[in-house]
Order: sequence, then structure tokens, then C-alpha cells
Amino acid sequence: MPVDDHFSITGLSWRSAPGGGVHVADIQPGAAWTARTAQGSTPPGAAPEDGAAKLLAAAAADPARRIATRLVVSVSRGAGGFGPLSTRGAEAFAAESARALKTAPSNLLHAAAGPAGPDLPVGELLRALGAAQLEPARCAPEGPHVDAVGLPFRTLQGPVEVGAACLRAVRFGAQVWIAATSAAVPQRVLEDWADRLWTAGPLVERAGTGFAPGDALLIFATGASGAPVVEAPDAPEGEAVAVGLAAALSLLARRRLEHFGARAALMIRGAGSWSELERAAQRLVPLLSLEKPRLAAIEDLRDRLWAGLLTADVPGLERTPVRATLEERLIIDGMKPLKAAEDDEVALEAWLRGAGTLELDLGRGRACGTFRL
Repeated sequence: MPVDDHFSITGLSWRSAPGGGVHVADIQPGAAWTARTAQGSTPPGAAPEDGAAKLLAAAAADPARRIATRLVVSVSRGAGGFGPLSTRGAEAFAAESARALKTAPSNLLHAAAGPAGPDLPVGELLRALGAAQLEPARCAPEGPHVDAVGLPFRTLQGPVEVGAACLRAVRFGAQVWIAATSAAVPQRVLEDWADRLWTAGPLVERAGTGFAPGDALLIFATGASGAPVVEAPDAPEGEAVAVGLAAALSLLARRRLEHFGARAALMIRGAGSWSELERAAQRLVPLLSLEKPRLAAIEDLRDRLWAGLLTADVPGLERTPVRATLEERLIIDGMKPLKAAEDDEVALEAWLRGAGTLELDLGRGRACGTFRL
């Protein structure tokens, strides 16, 4: 499949300030959208999400905000995080941005990949916003900390465009992910796909490190392809679009992880849902991380897998007939004790070098994902 470093989605155009501090997207009227933020990935009892991510989630749930014609993404210092300061800063910047762009506040979305700080420079950000508006329209956001991919994709109804982008705040680490398609997909279907797409991109990169306040995924369907509307998440034409979006996000996440030098991989199959896959990955990946004390024997690997499975927030997982294979060698089969083979350590060393994949089958459903350690 051909890959383009800059996705091009008809009905979605970008202008980026020199230096990439602020990005503005013009969204075709009638495009559907939704948002998924890191709040769904935080453990029980964590502080409630605040800042721009909280406002995005609220907007996605508000029927009056289903029309969006402008998106502003601010990075580095853009009111993402926890606490009333972030929320007030995000609200103030969004209101001023709407005035500057001559857009109704209800039609503007603001995502932020950076914290507010004690002195959110709204004036500085607005000047960057003005500078962005003077730039020519482009297919994708541009800047030193922007990654994007595009995939020409075909469904039963004909070709559609799909793409993914990630905008990162270097000093703070927060990320705003964008997944977009020219297919016609209503918001209710996008909402059904949100967890699946979150696991395909943001979770693949963040499973081992945890999410930063302000992390968010925005999903857009512009409807510019001319193909019939996807009426249901499980319709054949809808599944094709969902696969395309997940593929673009997965490709972008893998590319970014390879840049950071990640090696060994864990494939989790058979989760009962995408949220269950997320909870399992967030527990298992840190336990298997290459930054932990080195795995010296196959028994160490088994112990860490069981520790993760038995402490993951997945009800009933301890009664599931779990199977794990390493280089096609069965290393876990339910609760049965397995004898170590002579060449197990060879397989373990090969996996640690990135020459193979550790596969864990939970046997509970169809959700699956691959996570770099």
C-alpha cells in the first residue's frame, strides 16, 4: 500500500504558523467529528480531566456542537492539563480564537498539546494564530514536531482518503492525534470506533509510559468522497473505513516508536472489547518494558505475564484459558505448568532483539493490538 508522509483529506485543509506553534484547520461544513481523550485511560480515582481535553470531550457529547468548521491546535503552551487554570486558559483562548477567525464559538474546536502554566500567553498564541492564517492552505499541519501519514484506500463503494497525524509538545510531552477520512460517517458511528482507533494509535505509543494530561484523539469524516453514508459501525463499508483509519494510526505509531528505538513487541489477541484490550496493555507493557530489569529466563517472562494478567482491571480474566507463544513455542497454556525447552532462552534472546513477537491470546473476543516495549 503506498504511503504519503502528508495525508490529504478532501474537506480538511491546514494552515500552520511558522515554527508550528499553532495550527488551524478549515473543516468542510457538514463533516462529522468526535473526540477521545486520555480520561478514559486513567486508573480509577485519578484526578478528573481538565483543560482543553475536558472541553473537547464535553463538546463531542453536546448535540449543539456537532457542527465544527474550524479546529485550532496549540502546542507547547496551550491549556492542556489538569486544574481550573487550564480550563480557564482553554476557554479564554478558544473564545479569542473564535473572534479572530470570525467563527461562531460553537463551531470552533480547540485542542492543546501543552500546559497552561501560570501565565498562559494568550496574546502570543493569538499572534501565532494570525500568522498561521497568512500561510497558504496545505494538506496537513506542518512543523518541527508534527508527524503525518496518508493511505490511499478503497472500499466497496470506491476510493476514500484516510490519514493520521500527531502533533506533540516537546517540553510537556502531550500529544494531539488526528484521524480523518473523506468517507461519509455520522458521529454516532465515529463514537463507536473511538476506542478502537485510540488503541491503534495513541495507546500503541503510550502503553508503556502512560498518558500525559492533554492527550487527545480527534476523528473527522468530511463526507467529501461521494460514497454512500456509513449507516452502522458493523456495516461492510463501515468496517473498511474503520480498518483504514486504524491502519493509518497504527502505521504512524509504529513509525514514531521505531524512531525512539523500541524493539521487542507484544501482540495481545482475543480481548473482549477495545477498552479491555487497553486495560490489559496498560498493565502488561510496563511490566515487560525493556527498561525493567532484564528478562534472564523464560520463567521470568511467564511470571511477569501472569503478574500483569492477574492484576489487570479485567473482571474474570483469572478464569480465562490464556495462551501465550514466543517464536511459535507455547509458554503459557491456561494454568498448566509447562516444562522449559532447551532452546527457550535462544527464543527469548531473539525476541528481546526484536526478531520475533510474543503473542498473548486472551480468548475472550476479537479485539487485538501490537505494542512495542
